[in-house]
Amino acid sequence: MAASAPVPTAPTAPRARLLIPDLIAYAPAICLRKEIALVLAVPLIHRFRGVPAFERGLPLDGRWFLYRLGWVLIRVAIPLVGWVEDVAARKKPRLLP
Repeated sequence: MAASAPVPTAPTAPRARLLIPDLIAYAPAICLRKEIALVLAVPLIHRFRGVPAFERGLPLDGRWFLYRLGWVLIRVAIPLVGWVEDVAARKKPRLLP
């Protein structure tokens, strides 16, 4: 049997090593709730159009605004929906998945 050379890995910062497991834990939640957040973002932007301060201060026609609003809604939906799922499963509610 031939010996194989070790595969070099990229050095990672200690913070990145702590962040990666959290991102992996959130991946299913993000995949399941992203469509709901994007669908809710469109009517929310249309409601913003009726408020003069939002019309002046926010770029409501930009795609990036829809994208960023979608991510904000995802960040709000994950703990809320996760908490409801934990209560329905009769588990102790927790903030992180």
